[in-house]
Amino acid sequence: MCELAALYHDLGRFPQYSRYKTMSDAISVNHALLSFKTLRKTKRLKGLSPKNRRLVLRAVFMHNRPELPQGLPPDLDYLARVLRDADKLDIMPVVIGMLKKAENNHGIPYLNLPSDPQKYSPHVIELLRQRKRPHISQAHWSNDYVLFICGWIYDMNFQATWRLVAKRGFLGVLFSMLPQTPDLLSLGEQITGDLALLAQGEKTPWET
Repeated sequence: MCELAALYHDLGRFPQYSRYKTMSDAISVNHALLSFKTLRKTKRLKGLSPKNRRLVLRAVFMHNRPELPQGLPPDLDYLARVLRDADKLDIMPVVIGMLKKAENNHGIPYLNLPSDPQKYSPHVIELLRQRKRPHISQAHWSNDYVLFICGWIYDMNFQATWRLVAKRGFLGVLFSMLPQTPDLLSLGEQITGDLALLAQGEKTPWET
């Protein structure tokens, strides 16, 4: 079920781009909902039992939500969390490539965020200091978007995911794109240290 959900979770990107010529949900439609509808319409899951078909469809439908609903059935909750972690691992190197390109183009057209090497939002830093993940709507500068991606480690679920993020060095690349101010250097030390603890499976000091 995890493999099928991962394979099909962005199926809606194809009709989204075909119809709207964009992959920005903000100016078109929710691509997760479109993936759900497309997957159901194309009957790619017809070989599954009704229960497993619903599991995959629901996980696909929820994969891009800011947070998962509370009280999900255990099998759906597990599947959705695996999918969301895999999605982040897949997106991070793509985002890094996009950000490097945006540095040369003076902004991130995909998100309509202006680029200024020295500007970022203090409220985004404060949320991350509290180990809370900012919402994308709170990003006002391209540097905020970099911080938003760094904050994904607080929205991951499995030790294997944190290990891969650490092994692939994503945080180091992302923080190297930010201005080297004292508050950002301190935040970088916090998040990198937190990732190391999570990757090692140690109990984190901020968890109760």
